[in-house]
Amino acid sequence: MIKNISNLGDAALYCDFGNIVNKETNTEVIRYFQNIKNSNIYGINNLTPSYNKLIISFDLAITNFSKLKKIIENLSINKKESLSSKKIEIPICCDELFSLDIKRLESKLNLKREKI
Repeated sequence: MIKNISNLGDAALYCDFGNIVNKETNTEVIRYFQNIKNSNIYGINNLTPSYNKLIISFDLAITNFSKLKKIIENLSINKKESLSSKKIEIPICCDELFSLDIKRLESKLNLKREKI
């Protein structure tokens, strides 16, 4: 649930979901982000989600803060709808030439290079 909606400069809206950074808060931010994106609200230029905030940039020639705030406050967000996620694999190289911190990781994780 959005705790506060405020201006961010002339042509952006700042949706604050609170100070807590956790999976539930981030899921709520992503639900709003996807709902607004899929709604194709006239005048919105860009959506920028973070862990517990959502910034909505808009075209001041088309809409304004008050109109957009009202639209956002009246959105119907389905809390039961599952969010799609994707797994991203990032390849790593443990060759001594490239892995400058491998010794530190071996020590910290108490693992051999092959297991990291």
